[in-house]
Amino acid sequence: EGGATPTVFLDLREQDVGFDDSMFPNESGLVSVAFHPQFGQEGTPGFGKFYTAYSASSDSGVADYLDDVADSHESVIREWAVTDPRADVFSGSSREVFRIGEFAPNHNIGTIAFNSHTEVGSPDYGMLYVCLGDGGYAHDPKDHGQSLAVPQGAIIRIDPLAANGAKGYGIPPDNPFVGRDGVAPEIWAYGLRHPQQFSWDTDGRMFIGDIGQNQVEEVNLGVSGANYGWRLR
Repeated sequence: EGGATPTVFLDLREQDVGFDDSMFPNESGLVSVAFHPQFGQEGTPGFGKFYTAYSASSDSGVADYLDDVADSHESVIREWAVTDPRADVFSGSSREVFRIGEFAPNHNIGTIAFNSHTEVGSPDYGMLYVCLGDGGYAHDPKDHGQSLAVPQGAIIRIDPLAANGAKGYGIPPDNPFVGRDGVAPEIWAYGLRHPQQFSWDTDGRMFIGDIGQNQVEEVNLGVSGANYGWRLR
């Protein structure tokens, strides 16, 4: 805002995180950044923490889902803990939060974001929303859009600060499919083809931009537990 010359804060290509965008540069690479709502609040669990969504080589880690069919690459969410949130150049540490295998180079991870219109004490405060495409190609060949077994073709919702021994994140107890056998509890909404972007308005309504096949695109209102119909329609 003051007209200062921009400087590079963090370059994932220079970090040992398996970063790789060689498979399909226009739908991979560094695709989203989200700052925890407590980023600037010293003494809170989210102080100095922000998150990146990016593509990584399949041999750079073990995926939470679809590790054995990651023929193309893997989509990753990583948490970065900054020593000084006011610094112009990154200094600190990082850890992997979530990873999923991708069988094709397109329809990958997209936007990750916290709902900035929620207040402290709300069940939605500090929950990270993530959009994941159906995995790629055309016509959803793996039927991920209508499958609840894996969190693809979906918006997922996780608690990035609630890591446990098995996962780098926690499951919000009010997620719509928690406790259902054979269902990925991360899923918040499904039946999407490539929901590359989403955001909230000032009333707290989520808008999802879903990239269609050939001719039809969609803008949908985000609703917990909703099925948006891909690939049935």
